[in-house]
Amino acid sequence: MANLPEPVWITLSESARPAAQAFGAELSAVEPALVAAFHDGKIRTRGRCRSYFNDDWLHDLARSTWDRAGVVWQGNEFAIPSSQLGRKIHIFEDVVVHREDLEKWVNGAMPDSQGGPQEAAEAPPPGAGTPSTPETPEPNSHSSKAVSRGILKSWLEKRAKKKPVLTKKQCLEAIQSEGNTAVTMNMIKEAWQDAKLPETWRKQGRRPAT
Repeated sequence: MANLPEPVWITLSESARPAAQAFGAELSAVEPALVAAFHDGKIRTRGRCRSYFNDDWLHDLARSTWDRAGVVWQGNEFAIPSSQLGRKIHIFEDVVVHREDLEKWVNGAMPDSQGGPQEAAEAPPPGAGTPSTPETPEPNSHSSKAVSRGILKSWLEKRAKKKPVLTKKQCLEAIQSEGNTAVTMNMIKEAWQDAKLPETWRKQGRRPAT
């Protein structure tokens, strides 16, 4: 067993911890930098999403897929709003990371002194400031939970303007029918608290689900 080759792909959750250990940094500091590396095409990724690909196969993920991604690291998944003004979300599951790409990125970003990932491929010209950390898309400055919650909040507010009054259970069924099967009732309840909903929706939401 000891002679088995290392896997070409590792899970999303497996990618963050060794990177954090290599940098001597907290996971919260490394995770946004990893997402930026996915977005920049420095590390290849794959994932499944029926609502996005119209099948259940594992697909190579384009760099743009990571734009505005709300990542659930331990769940090996992330969510993004669709191009339809956020009326729908795509949830990518079983996300894996190319191991050799990850190792190259860690080695290329390793700072001279421990403390966090820094791009160190090129030295700055004389008189220039110190290199900055990799730029991360704005939504990734928040927690992945907050991003996913924000997407669902937007979905609820838009649906409240166009559809009859729905219960939380009916909202969950509607979202899952669009292919977003990873959305749970707890996620709906949390987004419901933040969403600006009519009082008729609030009253309906307080009724026991039938």
